[in-house]
Amino acid sequence: MEWLGIGVLILAIAIAVGIGFLIPVLNKLTKTLDNTAQVIGQAEKSLEDITGEVKLVLYNTNETLLDVNQKVKKLDPIFDTIEDAGNATHHLTATLAQFTDKKNEKCQRWH
Repeated sequence: MEWLGIGVLILAIAIAVGIGFLIPVLNKLTKTLDNTAQVIGQAEKSLEDITGEVKLVLYNTNETLLDVNQKVKKLDPIFDTIEDAGNATHHLTATLAQFTDKKNEKCQRWH
């Protein structure tokens, strides 16, 4: 029985030493996990703030695009008028060019 008692005593001492080494490690692990939880909480708050800002920027961008589209639609008739005026001017200059060519041919025949 004495050997059994000595074995149990050695085993108890080994477990106590093991626990003595594990306590600081577990305390450090607890602190690390607490710090990690704090960092994750801060990251979540920052992400919420950034998400809110991005939503606001996207909303303002959409509003600006709608405004620009409305203003461009109002300019469409002006561009159509300019195109019509350009076509009319082109037709007029083409007609004048034909007229001057015919007059030039008549003048060359007489000389």
